[in-house]
Amino acid sequence: MLALTAKAGEELGFTPEVSLAGPAGTHIAPDVAAQMLAVLREWLSSVLPHAQDTAADIAVTAGRELTLTVTDNGSEPPASGTGLAETAARARAMGGRCTAQPRTPRGTTLQWQVPLTDGPAG
Repeated sequence: MLALTAKAGEELGFTPEVSLAGPAGTHIAPDVAAQMLAVLREWLSSVLPHAQDTAADIAVTAGRELTLTVTDNGSEPPASGTGLAETAARARAMGGRCTAQPRTPRGTTLQWQVPLTDGPAG
C-alpha cells in the first residue's frame, strides 16, 4: 500500500498521508487485502486527479471490519464514471459497504468497509 501511495504521489504532485490502526496480529485475508488495494488504486488514479486535489489522507483500520477511508481536498465531487460503482460493488460482494460523501468546505470522503471474518487475533 505504501508503494502504491508513493507512486501515485509522483503523478498527483503530492504524496497522500497514510495511517494504519488496529490490534497487532489482525489477520487480513489476501483476497480482502487485494480488493482494498484495488479500491485504493482506483481512487488514487481516477478520482483524485480529476478533483484537482492538493492533499489527501488515507486511513486503514482493522478490527472486526477492515475500513479504508480516503479524504481529500478536491474542488469537484466524484462523478459517477470515476469507479465509484465498482468500488461499491467490491464492498457489497464481500458483505460490506462503500460511501463517498462531500466534505465542507470542499473535498470528499470515501469510506470502504468489509467484515473481517477472523477478527482481531488473540
